[in-house]
Amino acid sequence: MSTSQSVLDRVAPLTPKEIVKLRTEIEQRRDAFTQNVTGHAPAKPTSTQTTIDLSPGGTPPVVRIAPHQGATIMFVDVAGRPWPVEAADNFNDSGYDVKQMAKHVFSVGMKQPEIGNIAFKLKDIARPVMVTVMPAQGSTDYNLDLVVPKFLGGVPPAALASADPAPSHMSDALMPYLYRTPPRSALRLNVGGAGDVMAWQVTPTSMVVRTSAMVLSPAWSRRQGSSDGVFVYELPLTPVVVISRDGTMQNISLSGIRVDPTSNNATSVADAQMNNAGIEGASK
Repeated sequence: MSTSQSVLDRVAPLTPKEIVKLRTEIEQRRDAFTQNVTGHAPAKPTSTQTTIDLSPGGTPPVVRIAPHQGATIMFVDVAGRPWPVEAADNFNDSGYDVKQMAKHVFSVGMKQPEIGNIAFKLKDIARPVMVTVMPAQGSTDYNLDLVVPKFLGGVPPAALASADPAPSHMSDALMPYLYRTPPRSALRLNVGGAGDVMAWQVTPTSMVVRTSAMVLSPAWSRRQGSSDGVFVYELPLTPVVVISRDGTMQNISLSGIRVDPTSNNATSVADAQMNNAGIEGASK
């Protein structure tokens, strides 16, 4: 045997075929540790927004965590503004790891698949907010936005304070539109003149508009928002919506509206469509 072969055998005693077989066995065993052996499909990742019930005896919100995963919990007011948290207490340190990421944001990671809860002391809220933490089943929360049913500091944003009539904030019925999963009965409308505006006709007389801009006209009756500044508004059915973006007003035209000729709203919608067409024609 040559000297070089002797050295090679000492440094790498396995043959190329044996090395390939060894690597294959290692990869197979590594994959076995991550294989789903429960017989159930992996939990579906979700982002959820829930309004906190501050009344005595109210049901605590729930955050669902899958093994080896985590979730963020964010507190906001009804206008979507961050609500500061003064303190937090994790009652199951062995099951979950809780860290504060910002004044209003916390991360929750699973250590053991156990049920636990966390107490949050919010600024200007006397009663601590309790959040139940439990192992995920069909769905796992990646982001949980908890809405305090109040305005931060008791003061609404200027644009909302002047709204007439008084609108209804944080309507949970609008949540599917916020996450772009509207019911099948909603008719998607064509939007012209804006990048992030989406709209659906909900009934013969009403529609829902989703946008990061502020809707000025027509007057909206209900609204739902997220912490990233996107809101959905319930409005009377109309082919023209006026929004404000960075202080600039803009007319948004909507098409594809279905109008029942026998409804009381048919004439007003038709007139608005003709007027909008005239405006667009004059601007060309």
